[in-house]
Amino acid sequence: MKKIGRRTLSRKTSTFLLAIGLSLTLVIPLVCGTAMGQDATKSAKTDKTNKNENEYMLQEVTVTAQFHKQNVQNTPIALTAVNSEMMHERDQTNLSSIAGQAPNVTLIETGGAFGPGMSASIRGVGAYDFNPAYEPGVGIYIDDVYYPSLSGANFDLLDLDRVEIARGPQGVLGGRNSEGGSIKLYTQKPKGDGSGSFRATFGSRDLQAFRAMADLSVVKDKLFLRLSSVSKKQDGYQKRYDYGCLHPNSGIPDTGEQGDCLMGKQGGKDYTAGRAAFRWLASDALEVNLTADYSMDNSEPAALTLQYSSRPDAKMFVPADPYITYATYTIVPPDGRATLSQSPNVQTRVWGTNLTADWKIADSMALNSITAYRRFDSRWATDSDNSPLSLTWGAEHLFNHSLSQELRLNGKLFEEAVNYTLGGYYFDETTTYAGHEVLDYAGPAGMEFRQHDPVGATSYAGFFNATWHITDKMNLNAGLRYTKEKKDYHYVRKTVGNSPTLGVEALDGVVAKFEGSKVDYRINLDYRFTDNIMAYANVATGFKGGGTN
Repeated sequence: MKKIGRRTLSRKTSTFLLAIGLSLTLVIPLVCGTAMGQDATKSAKTDKTNKNENEYMLQEVTVTAQFHKQNVQNTPIALTAVNSEMMHERDQTNLSSIAGQAPNVTLIETGGAFGPGMSASIRGVGAYDFNPAYEPGVGIYIDDVYYPSLSGANFDLLDLDRVEIARGPQGVLGGRNSEGGSIKLYTQKPKGDGSGSFRATFGSRDLQAFRAMADLSVVKDKLFLRLSSVSKKQDGYQKRYDYGCLHPNSGIPDTGEQGDCLMGKQGGKDYTAGRAAFRWLASDALEVNLTADYSMDNSEPAALTLQYSSRPDAKMFVPADPYITYATYTIVPPDGRATLSQSPNVQTRVWGTNLTADWKIADSMALNSITAYRRFDSRWATDSDNSPLSLTWGAEHLFNHSLSQELRLNGKLFEEAVNYTLGGYYFDETTTYAGHEVLDYAGPAGMEFRQHDPVGATSYAGFFNATWHITDKMNLNAGLRYTKEKKDYHYVRKTVGNSPTLGVEALDGVVAKFEGSKVDYRINLDYRFTDNIMAYANVATGFKGGGTN
């Protein structure tokens, strides 16, 4: 099968295009209650006095990478932690922007045939394919709830408290599919302090972005509500032209849909999301948090351009300007059927709810329950040849729903010399991968088929992690996790038209099964030489669920 080369416009280039325009950001804090009476002048003077002293000091960030709260500088893990203040100062608004400050971490927005999502790798271990036949090698979590797919995973950093990126196998601490590492997002909890904020950003390519938050007290000292939302729209930076319109004598038909030959743009954004969080302080011993979030992504496709072609009839479609493409997202079947066409814009809906209960059983023992349900529905199109020719085309549809339950018992033993966590985990998901695929129509190996593949997967795990404070300066950290997983992939392949299918139809009705288990372990010794210097040695393993070809 002959292939036409393509390249993805680099993130550095697209960032430069934004930077050369005018960018204006307005931030309006809204604070009610006693906070209004603070002496702003005094605060400003204090900030100015302490600026030079604190300019080069590390910010103190509290993390829960070992299931209990620790300063990040006291956590013996290859960990990058970013809190809300740091994200605000650096204007980091999506998950991929965090990678720039985390060593050996690559987070890149996918595009083209891989649809709207994110490819993640840490220390070279990860995945980029959305196909539910596979499992990602880097676990992504929102408030300790596992997100099972790369599709729709490039979350906007909406009202977060912090992000924790752990490098290396996290089979005990990170749980599911964290062979390369884990990325954990933690949202802000409602405080009921009457605070709020509104932020507006305007920039090049007609950028319009808005963020808002309100924190309210529903029942004094008992029930709080926090609402947050974000909206971002920006035009694409790559123009998609009708080649037949621009070159009337080329023999390529003119679609006749526009006078200026411009069919659309690629690389633009149209994203909206919101979250509601309730926090109930039922008693001194019981706290319940309930969150619900929803996001819509109707963005333009990723910017792709044809770079090279070995086909003589396609060399003319290699543009001199990389910010131009002649992709049509249409294809004409050779058997006289109607033209196949698909809107290039993505349509992704993601929503979920999470119920967390923290019960302090005794002074040295607490039980934590995390129950979550999530769904996403994503549609996109592919024009992989990036030309007006009827070669390769696809209409993709991926939808998923998942249920998870985790229980953790945290405690202390031997006069707090040992901290431990004993837990159990259950995860169940169903994904359906539907699509209409056309591959290399103009070649001898061309084929066309439809698919509608349901995929079921379950995971069970039990784990134990403990920290022994041997001395004031030395700690031994160790843990075990047993995981059992299974997956059933049901192939549904239906031929279309009279094109050859090269045996693809033989897959119809086939069920590919995976079932396996793994014991992961972690042992870690850390020693603090001074208040500012700590060293540790760590050995850990991770487990990535299996799949099918």
